[in-house]
Amino acid sequence: MIRPFEMRDLKAVMDIWLRNSIEAHPFIDKMYFINHYQSFQEDHLLRSQSHVYEIEGKIVGFVSIKQDMVVTTINVDEPYRLSGIGEALMQGLIDKFQQVTVKCFMDNMDALAFFHKLGFKAISTETDPETKKELMVLTIDGQQQSVRN
Repeated sequence: MIRPFEMRDLKAVMDIWLRNSIEAHPFIDKMYFINHYQSFQEDHLLRSQSHVYEIEGKIVGFVSIKQDMVVTTINVDEPYRLSGIGEALMQGLIDKFQQVTVKCFMDNMDALAFFHKLGFKAISTETDPETKKELMVLTIDGQQQSVRN
């Protein structure tokens, strides 16, 4: 079940974020994520519109989007990956906001493949100012996407 994030979800969501961030980005020193735990929580989670995916009372995934329609994070806990949860979370955003943008490290091939599978198209690249790693900026227009389906 997808529902809006509540403060009672904070620890579970942040635990998933930290584990997944370290695992999905072996090209970035894990201390980067440990050191950015608090700033991520404040700047990307609490200042965004977030939704969680819950199964039998357990948070197994979440997604956050800022007011400018840029997804700040999507994470699914490892045992639940490849079960459609990530797709459901992203489709909820696409259905609600229509045009959605994501920024993804170019070295994160699994994430890039995930977004391409959902119909996102690359529109530009940029360098992350903190990690100095290249990011791909991808977007999807839900209205155009639904016409093709």
